[in-house]
Parts: sequence; structure tokens; C-alpha cells
Amino acid sequence: MYGMMCKHRKNRSRGASITIIFLLILLLRLPILTLSYSTSTEGVRADTTPPDPIENLTATDTGLGGSVNLTWNASNAVDFKEYRIYQNTSTITNVSGMTNITSIDNQTNTFYQVTGLTNGQTYYFAVTAVDKDNNENTTIEKSASATPTDITPPTLYIQEPANSTTVYGEITIRVKVNDYTYNLQYVNVTIDKTQVLSCTYVHFDKTWNCVWNTTLESDGEHTIDATATDNSGNTGSAEHITVNVSNQYFTLHFNSGWNFITLPLNTVYEWAGDLANAVSNCTHIGEWNSSTQRFEFYVKNTGVNNFALQQGRGYMVYTNSSSSLTLTGMNITITTINLNVGWNSIGRFNST
Repeated sequence: MYGMMCKHRKNRSRGASITIIFLLILLLRLPILTLSYSTSTEGVRADTTPPDPIENLTATDTGLGGSVNLTWNASNAVDFKEYRIYQNTSTITNVSGMTNITSIDNQTNTFYQVTGLTNGQTYYFAVTAVDKDNNENTTIEKSASATPTDITPPTLYIQEPANSTTVYGEITIRVKVNDYTYNLQYVNVTIDKTQVLSCTYVHFDKTWNCVWNTTLESDGEHTIDATATDNSGNTGSAEHITVNVSNQYFTLHFNSGWNFITLPLNTVYEWAGDLANAVSNCTHIGEWNSSTQRFEFYVKNTGVNNFALQQGRGYMVYTNSSSSLTLTGMNITITTINLNVGWNSIGRFNST
């Protein structure tokens, strides 16, 4: 049994030696095969061909002022990435070194409106196609040009007064213009096709305003027209309106010292300060506070307690000397006076 076991072990060692040698041979050959595969670069080439030049580029003035429409034929590049649009004030022959004003990544979108241009200035444009390797044909055979102009007149309407209303005294005419303020030369209002009033822009309500003194007109029907002219000389007109002028007059006489008055007409005086400025040598305007049962006073030019004047109320007016004030306005036909418990100060007026 012992001799047989020794013989068996010798056979196993020979087989193991052969296996080790075979594996060594394979390992020695693998780097050679790998090196031969990894160093092969045959068939790999970079894309340096740009898309074809853009054809049929046109530039058209919109007529809206400061803008131009561009159109062109779509690129046929299969590896399309984007269109690049260039702008200059002289002919474009090559876009190398230029910065595009915008890019469009939709191959079928062949329209773009350029804005923010100066009217009267000629601009030149070029459009190129760029592929996904950023290849671009920078040579421009022919650029398109256009000169933006503004041939569209402003649109406007008269916001106040309303059509067919009755007016009196000095009124403010407000005109709404649908155009940029910086693009307008002037806005005018015409009374009865003859009297021209210049308007000024008011930022608060975004209207063009002018003051019309209706006391200088005869009572009756009058027409109001408005026009707006832009920087390109285009003039737009508002639809005219008709108003009825109805002015009444009443003269208040003041003695030196305190005077008790009421306003018998619907006038332009809305605040105590308005009345104090209109009355010569006036220093104080007082009103009765029926809740506290005492007078409260506005002192001229102080801005303190500058209360609103109301129809049907009585007021105290102090003047340093005798004077008078002629009121212009419209007759008060009806008003409501709220009375509190205790003393109340009311005024008297009538329609004649």
C-alpha cells in the first residue's frame, strides 16, 4: 500500500507542472495581444466641415419704429445645433470675431424680429448655421440690410371729461395716449377746432393733461379734440367729444374781520386752502365741528387742518381788510346735509 501511494503522488506533480507552464505562456502573451489592439486608431476622424451657408436672408422694416424682421431658408445640416444672428451698421463679409446678437436652436424657426434699433439708421444682418461640433461658415457672401422707420401714428382717446357732460369753471382735460412717452413730441387739445391747448404728461395717472378755463367760453355746446404727434412726425387723433358749458356767477363780499359765508355754487374750490388763497388778505378759514361742538381753523399757508369744503356748510372767513370774490360754477340743485345733536353750521343757497 505504501509504494502505491508514492507512485500516485509523482503522477500528480507532473500534471501540476504542465498546467503551471501553460498558464505562464498565456499570461506572457496577453499583454502583447492587448497592446496590439489598444494602439490601433485606424478609422477615427474629426468633423471640421461647417454647414452650408444660409440662403435667401431678407431684412424688412416693420414700420413700427426701431424694429426689423429677418427671414431665411432653413439649414439642411443633419447635425444642426443652432442659428446665429449677427448685426452691424456696415456690410458684413465675415463674422469671425463678431458677437452674435442671439441664437436659435430650432432648425425650422427661420424668423426673428430685431428690436431696439434707431429709426433712420441702416443696419446689416447675417445668419449662419452651426453644427454640433461648433463648425460655422464664417464667410458671408451677402448680408441683408434694412432701415427701421416709424409710420404708425399714436392711438389716443379723451379720458376726461366724459362725452355729453356739463362742465363749468376751470376743468382738467385728460388724454390717454397708447405710445411710449419718450416717443412722443407733443399732445394737443383743441376747443371748437380753434383754441389749441398744450398738454403735459402726468406720471401719477399716466395721462396728458391740460387746463381749460370754461368761464372764457359762452355757455352752451362745445367740442373737444385731441392729437398726439410722435418723433417720426406721425400724428394720431382721438375721437372728439361734446360738452355743455354752464357757468353761473356769484360775488361774495367780505368785511375786515370775521365773515360767515357759504358756497352757493359748485365751484373749483375743494379745500380750505383753495378758498384762502382766492380771497384777498384772508388769514383763516374756520369750520364748525358738530361732533366736538367747537370751531376748527385752517391757517393760510400752513397746510395744517386743510379741510375739505362741502356743499351746504357754513364757514368762517377772516380777512385783514374788505374784499370780494366772484365765484364761477354751476348751480347746486340738491345736496344732503347731515345734522348731529347740538349746534350745526349750515349754509343757504338757491338755483337762481
